[in-house]
This record gives sequence, C-alpha cells and structure tokens, in this order.
Amino acid sequence: MLSLFRTLSPGRKRLFWVSVIVLGGVVAWALIQASQNDRAGQQAVVDARVEPTETANAKPALTVTAILPQVGSEARASVAEAEAMLSEARANGDRARQYQQTGFLSAQMINQYLTAEKTAVARLNAARARMQSAQLRLAQTVVRAPDDGVISARTATPGSLAQPGLELFRLIRGGRLEWRAEVSADDLGKLQPGRLAVLTTPEGARVQGRVRMVAPTVDPQTLNGLVYVDLPASETGNRLRAGMFARG
Repeated sequence: MLSLFRTLSPGRKRLFWVSVIVLGGVVAWALIQASQNDRAGQQAVVDARVEPTETANAKPALTVTAILPQVGSEARASVAEAEAMLSEARANGDRARQYQQTGFLSAQMINQYLTAEKTAVARLNAARARMQSAQLRLAQTVVRAPDDGVISARTATPGSLAQPGLELFRLIRGGRLEWRAEVSADDLGKLQPGRLAVLTTPEGARVQGRVRMVAPTVDPQTLNGLVYVDLPASETGNRLRAGMFARG
C-alpha cells in the first residue's frame, strides 16, 4: 500500500491511500562480502568471533592464521639475538678503537673487530625488517568488518582453510534493508520518491517505509517496474529479514 497526495484546490493537498496489491522481496540495501587479504596467503581459520545476526562495528570478525604467530615469535627472537650480538661486537669495536694507536692489537685484529661491529648492525637491521614484515602479515590475517552493519552469513569455520579472495562472511551495510516491490506500469507513474509505503510481512506485521526510487524501466514481459522502499534499520533481524517476501 503506497500513499499519494492529490491536489484538491490550489494550496490544498490531502493524503489518501492507493490500494495496490503488490509483492516484493526484502533485500539488503548494500551487501558487503568480506574476504582474506591476498597477501596473507592460505591460512587456517583458528577463531571466528561473529555469528549471523550479530552487529559488527569495524571489529575483528575472524582470525585466519595458524602459522604466522609462530613466525612472529621467531622474528622477535631473531631481533633479540641480533641485539645481543651487536652489544658484544660494539664492545669489541670500542676496545679496538681504544687500542688502535697503542699498537697493543694488530691492524688485522682491529679491522676484524670493526668489521664484526658493522656486520652486527646490518644483521640487527635485517632482523627488525623481518619482524616488521611478520607483524604486517599477521595484521592482514585479522579480517575486520569494513563498515557498521549486521552479519548476514558466515561461511568460515574454525579449522577450515581460508583461501585468498574467498568469501568469509557477508555484512548488511548499516543494517539497512529495502523492499523491492513490483508495481504495474499503470500505477508506476503515480509514485514518487519520498512517498509513504506500508508492507505486510508473512507473519502479518505491518511496517512503514519510504519510497527511495522508482525504476526508470519496465520489464517488457511482466509490464511491471520496481519500486525501491527504504525500511527502518531498527526492524532488521526483528520483523524484517533479508530474503523474505512481503506484500503491500
């Protein structure tokens, strides 16, 4: 059932109802499919923190890694080892520079100490770079909701393999649903964006919405056109669910 304004006289309008029996599906206004970052590679899902119908707020949804935490620990251990080696090499280098003018140490030994110090610095820098790379890869294995919304489906389960680019969960952006009603071409021209619409769910509940858009084309076979009706986000998961059919 959709509302229209009829002009009775200049400056006067009256709201009346046009009883048009139409059917339509309730669908997500915008559906986001979240997947694992390609750079993370194939990993095992070890944690799934969201369930369908839960509200996501850019929070961690899945942890898809079983190997990288160990890699990160190894990288941190390598940095600690390189720091210890640099500390020893730097102490030897300081002593070599101290005795460089005294002749207490040979030129060859002094050169070895100074070279070892430079090598230790390079090894520490390389270990730190590997640790940063491991931390970056680890961060990429945590899949976060790209926007606020409601989780409508989760295909990933703990223990399964997460392939790069493969869908892990679906998110209804903003929790917004819309009703796509099929209206005959005769009535389509009477409708305009902003008009009030009332639809009835299969359980008999009545929900109000607003016409967002009227399709510019008509199906040549059915002679029906689509009317897009925005529905209140507060009804998502309550009286309204994506995939149901409603009449109005």
